[in-house]
Amino acid sequence: MKILRDPLVHLLLLSSALASAQPNTWTHKSDIGTNTTNAPYPRYYAAAFTVGGKGYVVGGYFTLNYKLLDTWEYDPATNVWSQRAPFPGSARYGAVGFSISNKGYVAAGMGTGYLNDLWEYDPATDTWAAKAPMPGGGRQDAAAFVIGAQAYLTTGWNGAYLNDTWQYDPATDSWTSKAPFAGTARRNACAFSTQGLGYVGTGQDATLKRNDVWAYDPVTNAWTAKANIPTACTKGLGLTLGTKGYMGHGSIDSGSNTIASGLWYEYDPAANAWASRAAFGPRYGGFAFAINGRGYAGGGSNFGFNAPDGIWLKTFAEFDPGTNVWTAKARFGASVTMSAASCALGGKGYVQGGGNTGGVASDAWKYDPATDAWLLLAPSVNVSLTTGFAIGTKSYRAGGYSNTVVQSSVFAYDTIAGSATYLGAFGGGSRMRSSAFTIGGRAYMGAGLGSSGGNRRDIWEFDPTTNTWTQKTNFGGTGRYQAIAFSIGGTGYVGLGRDSSGVRNDLWAFDPLTDQWSQRAPFPGAARDGASAFTIATTGYVCCGRAADGSLLNDLWAYDPIADAWTAKAPLPSSPRYNAPAFALDGAGYVSAGAGADNTTDPSWLKDTWAYTGEAITLRIAPKVFLEGAYVQAQTNMRDDLRSNGLLPLVEPFSASGSIVSVGAYAATAASVLAVTGTQAIVDHVLVELRQPAAPYPVLASKAALVQRDGDVVALDGVSPVSFIGQAGNYRVAIRHRNHLGVMTETSLALASTATTIDFTSTTTATYGTSAQRQISGKMVMWAGDATGEGAVKYTGSANDRDPILIAVGSTTPNATVTNVYDRRDTNLDGVIKYTGTANDRDIILTNVGSTTPNNTRTQQLP
Repeated sequence: MKILRDPLVHLLLLSSALASAQPNTWTHKSDIGTNTTNAPYPRYYAAAFTVGGKGYVVGGYFTLNYKLLDTWEYDPATNVWSQRAPFPGSARYGAVGFSISNKGYVAAGMGTGYLNDLWEYDPATDTWAAKAPMPGGGRQDAAAFVIGAQAYLTTGWNGAYLNDTWQYDPATDSWTSKAPFAGTARRNACAFSTQGLGYVGTGQDATLKRNDVWAYDPVTNAWTAKANIPTACTKGLGLTLGTKGYMGHGSIDSGSNTIASGLWYEYDPAANAWASRAAFGPRYGGFAFAINGRGYAGGGSNFGFNAPDGIWLKTFAEFDPGTNVWTAKARFGASVTMSAASCALGGKGYVQGGGNTGGVASDAWKYDPATDAWLLLAPSVNVSLTTGFAIGTKSYRAGGYSNTVVQSSVFAYDTIAGSATYLGAFGGGSRMRSSAFTIGGRAYMGAGLGSSGGNRRDIWEFDPTTNTWTQKTNFGGTGRYQAIAFSIGGTGYVGLGRDSSGVRNDLWAFDPLTDQWSQRAPFPGAARDGASAFTIATTGYVCCGRAADGSLLNDLWAYDPIADAWTAKAPLPSSPRYNAPAFALDGAGYVSAGAGADNTTDPSWLKDTWAYTGEAITLRIAPKVFLEGAYVQAQTNMRDDLRSNGLLPLVEPFSASGSIVSVGAYAATAASVLAVTGTQAIVDHVLVELRQPAAPYPVLASKAALVQRDGDVVALDGVSPVSFIGQAGNYRVAIRHRNHLGVMTETSLALASTATTIDFTSTTTATYGTSAQRQISGKMVMWAGDATGEGAVKYTGSANDRDPILIAVGSTTPNATVTNVYDRRDTNLDGVIKYTGTANDRDIILTNVGSTTPNNTRTQQLP
């Protein structure tokens, strides 16, 4: 294992957003699954109507326990949903909506019981008013249509199937009994009206789903049977567009199964005939309204745990009857999830799966902090209580719970290909509510609950290059689940959670190089499980969670690994929660969704997203080093052969070679930077590390930089000091190179926003270890000759640095050369691999171990 393994995957460059935000503050961001704050909840069985060229959706339920009171207005001109005055009646679902003139109405439904009240909405004043209740008794799942200036409400359910019909006249605010519906008594029928008749059909009666359709004539007060719709369904949609009626979607029977239907039919009253039309995704229990000859539909569910949108549908579309085409419009409803797999990757946040009110979800989302928007991704499988981590260009989801079974599956979402792939089983077997962190391009996952329900302590290392799991030393604490996990530099942290005795507050650190756990300062807040954790720069954060008494928390605590101490920070200014997805981007931590308080007033499933700006600042350093291989003693600077010959790569080389660049992996410089000549010309890439000031000096962050001919180490823009995001304080600084031995300061330095100069070329700059650099005529240079990249210079013996050079030119042709290369075996950095002759790459190795002591080894002086 290379010592260079050190990923601080959440430590990124300071963004303009971070620069403008106040430290230790929270900012409300877009609800998960949307690009807006305070988005509506997805829902079943909402009431809908149209007034003044706009559509309205009222109430419904998010779960049977959480009925909604909100009102939402859709403007087709702007394709925007806006919240309006809340519905003042009882929260309900299964109500009916209709409009007469310039007013909208909501009647009946199921609340704390069967309701028969009527409410009128005036969009001009955004107010609701109570109207005369329907005398036919409370009910849900009725059907309603409008003919002229009167509305008609019929059928429904009040513990029995109903068939009575009532007419409402807004001019007198009165109800009149009319001829009962002529079909079987039923609920969840569809309705529309056209050419002076009202039509009611489909639904569910005491025996089965129906496909019969009946027309009501208010002149004769009579019902007449019409042509049956081709497919029996219930909980469907009905619309009037022009002179045609439309019914469909809903749930249908398919063999012995009940499935959501995408069937959509058009009724021609002149021909008394139905025709199949284009479908808008299977759904039942949705809402629909018509505006200016176009139909609009959304909401509901589809029974589809593996659908991209999850079991709760948020898609919303416009139907054009002229072209028979549905067009996607602004989504209605945020995503809701808890216990999802979450991570950060490439400047974006990822949330996959998790639980929702349907049980489990398969929808996956990518969050872009630049646009504050969520993008729906291809689904993997439905799974909750799962664990996420990120490596390279892939977001991983492992284990969890689905279909009443604890899972062992591992999926990887490739951010480049845009697809999810099954990778096999987690090495520790079936597992849910586990914890994971990443270090050095590898993930460490474990603890949690096994398939037998026992609390686990085992930890497994995942290598994505071989797709293998290797068991490591067991977690240092007790077996537990719903623990927090984060990583800072080369150290992973796991703690809190719930074991067999209750919730915990201990914290443990894992060193993958020694495969050992050590206990750290206990968490000073309330012991808890289901907390969220993220890393900003060199600080870990723990937020929210569930206390021993079941109460939910919204406090935030920061962990400083240097001081091994916790500090209370600004609490989340929103609902307390637990099992909320979390990740860190651009110097900010994000907490989204999760489970809130379990009551009957507000949904316990949350959807809001909040960004926390920590107190990290930009730390700037201006190191100076000489690379022995390119050093020219007479000029007191270095050659730039690699640059002048066009051999320097634009992309930093460390990530691809297996070294870990925790900040800006695979970042690139510009061609214009490599075009600069003179003493500011670029010699090569180097790796700059910030390390803890005390032994064993673990790496807190690392990033690629460039070294100029005069020794100045600069950022990839070629001019700026090297910068990190971190807390102002003391750090040791190290410089590494592809084939030179690294060097580190002997003492820690106080770093701040003003650039700190560190001149490793000076003989007065103390460095860690013994003979960490070579002195040449009063200047210090980094030892050259590490052709294998193993942190040592060896001339003889196994794994020596001489043989790779010979192999490169040919063991039978030692006088040959390999030209125009950017290669570790080019120890003198001239772009040529040579074994013999002048300016060869072998002699520098022999010189640095001692020409009279070729068996010696010069070891890199880094801890």
